[in-house]
Amino acid sequence: MGKEYSSGHWCIICRLHPNVWKVFDHTRGEKWTMKSLRAMAESTKTNAERLGVKIKPYLDFIPMSNFVIPVLHSQINLGNDVLYSLLDYAADNIESISSEEQVTRNSYLYFRRSNRATVAT
Repeated sequence: MGKEYSSGHWCIICRLHPNVWKVFDHTRGEKWTMKSLRAMAESTKTNAERLGVKIKPYLDFIPMSNFVIPVLHSQINLGNDVLYSLLDYAADNIESISSEEQVTRNSYLYFRRSNRATVAT
């Protein structure tokens, strides 16, 4: 679809920004079409302006309605979200850790997330 290797936070169905589509019960965005994916890939826009589009779609003769969402990847991401929420809850409400250890953990998580974002772009 032309969004291979893009960051997972971009919606593969519509053109909404992650800050919008991750909100529960958000208004639906404009759906991608092969024409709009192709136009974005050929544009001079850079980084976030490209909405996750990296290259022109390989199979641009197949309508978007005939693509299947990768369910396994979606389930893995949902599982990761649940796991990280559980770990955060445990760290905040169950574990007894010093403020110094909490700062170290937060720094480590920030470092991991910023490196992941750098690799994805």
